[in-house]
Formats: sequence, structure tokens, C-alpha cells
Amino acid sequence: MGVNAPIGRSRSARSNGVYPLRQLFIYFTILRGRSNRERNFMKIAILGGGAMGSAFTVPLRDNGHVVTLWGTEQDKEIIKRLACGEPHPRIGISLPQGVTCYYEEELEDAVRISDIVVIAVSSEAVKKIIQRVAHLLRKDTILMSAAKGLGGGLKHPMTMSEVISRAILKSLKIKLPVVSMGGPSVASELAKRLPTAAVYASRDTRAAKICRHAFETPYYKIQILDDVVGLELCSALKNVYAIAMGWCRGLQKKGGVKQLDNLKALVFAKAVTEMRSIIKSNRGALSTVMGLAGVGDLYVTSRSGRNETFGYLLGKGITCHEALREMERYGRGVVEGYRTVFLAKAFIKVSAPLFSSIHAVLNGK
Repeated sequence: MGVNAPIGRSRSARSNGVYPLRQLFIYFTILRGRSNRERNFMKIAILGGGAMGSAFTVPLRDNGHVVTLWGTEQDKEIIKRLACGEPHPRIGISLPQGVTCYYEEELEDAVRISDIVVIAVSSEAVKKIIQRVAHLLRKDTILMSAAKGLGGGLKHPMTMSEVISRAILKSLKIKLPVVSMGGPSVASELAKRLPTAAVYASRDTRAAKICRHAFETPYYKIQILDDVVGLELCSALKNVYAIAMGWCRGLQKKGGVKQLDNLKALVFAKAVTEMRSIIKSNRGALSTVMGLAGVGDLYVTSRSGRNETFGYLLGKGITCHEALREMERYGRGVVEGYRTVFLAKAFIKVSAPLFSSIHAVLNGK
């Protein structure tokens, strides 16, 4: 099914077996052995119809790429709305002309012949998605992770790039380049083409540069790092510390005071200090913490979003489980910081009293 799409297969095109001309051109050139990367456009599949995944379609289509957007079962209603040209319920805009949407059961169609596959689902779902798409990937496909959390389970916590790489190696017996995305990128602002800067990190610099070339626009600037560990731990930890920042707002509400800016500043400064120590102890770069991936992303996440809202509810005095139920009631059930705080414990090799306090509260102590 298509969304205002001259690109990809529309519902009518699929039903009568006729492909739009540009899709035929893509298949033809690939069959001839020409790489998409030798041309000015690429085929890019975005897996996850949430706010961030949908926002990525804007710079990609502005750059003329062939873009598909696949939704999980949880995204079904969103995909249905987007397919009808309606605005995304969370970012308030319709998809750009030419994006093709696919439902959960249409994963193979969405991913086929993609140069880049963007994993834009919650960290908990990343491994399952990779296992499903592995057999659809080419040997030169680049995988991008937009998930800002940790995976692997409590016994063997891992960063997202490690989760992806191990799943691919197990399924395909080969290694594919993985590029991790970080930095302060509010989906609604990116979707509206407001100035945004991000950080891409990879051990494969060439892959990172290809991704930057695909995504970067005058309003979306991208910095490349080779500090994958630093970026991924910053992306995960900032969600945990954003809960503490929201907590301050909840205490402010509960106490009926006009402001608690001194406390918020104290918590923010302590969060940055602890992130520096944790990343350094895991052989990450301090410059990563003090840049967009660390301080920048922490600032944005602390101002709004699911983690901050979850902390706000806790600060008002309700229990952790009540707060999680409240988040689900309003359709904001995935709180990355809640899950991350338990997985991140394995990466805490230094004194981190603020982190420990957050962990204790979320653990019901």
C-alpha cells in the first residue's frame, strides 16, 4: 500500500501486478549490477512507525531517496492513518510525498533490496526485528540503530550495536556495518525541518559517511564519531538521568512551589559528572559526553518526553508500578530509562550515587 507514493508499490499496484515506473527502474538497475550508491539516491527502509522513525522520512525524501516505512503490530493504527495522508499523532505532520508504508506482515516487501535499514524501534524489540530481517539483507547493507537503550538481558547486558552485530553474525555468519545514531534529535522538530544536529558513530567510518550523505540536509547536520561505546552509553544513560530531572518537576508540583531550579541544576550537573566517570571507565571519550551525544541529548531528554514524564509521576508521589500503568494509559508505555537502569548496572564500575539512588527507587527500595 502506498502513501501518496509514486515510489514503491501502492495498494493498487500490488493488486494488479503493475509496478510504478520508478520502482521498475530501481529493480532493473540493481539486476544489472549497478549499486544504488553509485547514483544520487538509495533505497532506505525504516523499521518502526513511531515518532523518530517517521521523522527520518523527511530529510531522506528531501534528499531524493526511495523510502519505505514499516510499522510493528503496535504501530498498526499509526500506519493506517499515515497511509491515508493523515498527520502522525505524535509529531503532527503527514509523511512526505513518495514514502511507502507497510504493515507488520509486509516486512519482506519493506526491506527488500535496501541499501540502508534503520532500526527505529524500542531497544527491547531490536533483537527480534533483526532476527526477522536478517535473511532479507544484502552483503553490503548498512544497519542503523536509532534505539537509545541497552539489550542482551540482565545476565549479559550489551549496547545496541553489539545486539545487532551478534544477531546478524548468528543468522548470516557474516558481519555487516552498524551505525549508531545519537544526539539531541526531537522528532517533531526534525519532521518540521527545524535546525537539528545529531551524532553518528561506527567502527566503519565509510558506512557512517554513507549514512551522513543520505540523511544530512541544510537543517539536519550530522557529526561522525568512532567512539561507539561512548555514544551508545550516553544515549542509554541520559534516559535514566532524565527520570531524575522529571522527578524534580514532580516534587515541585507536589510541594506547590513555583520553581525548583536550584535542585534541577544540581541534578543535571551531577548527572553529567557521573556520565563522564561511567563512560571513561568503559573506555569511552570524555569529549563524547561533553558534546551532542552526552550533554546535548541529556538536556533535551530532561525537558520533556517519556522518561521525564515518568519521573514527574514518581515525584508527585505515586509508586513505580502506578506510574508505568499511567504511562500505558496514555499510550506512552515504553519508558527506556526504566528498563535501562537495570541493564546499565553492569556498566557502572565507579561511584555513581545519583544513578544508584534512581536504581534503588525503581527497584522498589
